[in-house]
Order: sequence, then structure tokens, then C-alpha cells
Amino acid sequence: MASSILSFLGAGMSLSQQAADVITNNLANYETPGFKPESLSFQGALLDAWKNGTLSAVTGTLVTDTGAVRPDGSGVSMTEQMASLMQIEMLYDTAATGFKDEATEIRAAAEGQAL
Repeated sequence: MASSILSFLGAGMSLSQQAADVITNNLANYETPGFKPESLSFQGALLDAWKNGTLSAVTGTLVTDTGAVRPDGSGVSMTEQMASLMQIEMLYDTAATGFKDEATEIRAAAEGQAL
């Protein structure tokens, strides 16, 4: 079971990092006329992979935002991107904390220590 939990948390961390990279690219193109921001949707796929035991195959889906465009032609909203980045950061931090805690428990068990 610990292996599954570590795989789940590791996949969550990896996908969160990929999502942050997409957001970073959006922010880098803030002033690019005609640029359409993207997002990486992965939370549903991660949950489904957990339920089905297929964590090694979980990937995100890149989605292009076709919504509002600013007067300068860019579709990037600084406010939306920063809010998305904060959400992804919280997901990553939660997964990283869980990973660390699980690893600590495994190490303690391997060393014969009680927690």
C-alpha cells in the first residue's frame, strides 16, 4: 500500500510541476499579441488512475484557453495565471508533505522504530 501512496503522491508532484511550467510559459508570453494561454488538466486523471491502479500511465491534458482576449491581443490574464499558480503550488506542497511523511514512516518501520 505504501508503494501505491508514494506513486500517487509522486505523480501528483510531477503533474503539478508540469502544470506550473505551463503557467510559467503563459506568464512569459503575457505581452505576446495573439498568444492563447494553456493549462494542464490532471486532477481528474490522477484520481481515476488511483482508483484503477494505473498510476504509472497517468498524464495531464493540455487545454488551450479560447476565452477573452485583452485589447493588445494577448489572452493571458495575469490575475488568472497567478491564481492558478498558487493553486498548483498548494497541490504540490500537499503532495510533497504527504510524500515526506510516508517516507518517514517507512524509514522508521525499516529501522524498527515506533512513531
